[in-house]
Amino acid sequence: TKDEMMEGAMRLAQEISANSALAVQGTKHVMNFAEENSLEAGLEHVALWNSSFLKSDDLVQAMVGFLQKRPPNYSDHVVPDARVAGTAQG
Repeated sequence: TKDEMMEGAMRLAQEISANSALAVQGTKHVMNFAEENSLEAGLEHVALWNSSFLKSDDLVQAMVGFLQKRPPNYSDHVVPDARVAGTAQG
């Protein structure tokens, strides 16, 4: 039913929003890039993206939260959209 669909969508939205905004936005960015570029370019892009995420405070928060058995305290990062900024590569 429509109500069940909406309940499922809300559960999924809550699950996604509990994650690092940087990771969620990064995943969307990488998937959009991969859709518009070659497999090789997509793999290189995700490798670069993942290596830059290693320096984020959110990764530290995820590990500390896991070790302390508590939810991580993520910061509210915003990932600039290259397509909006006019720097997308194709």
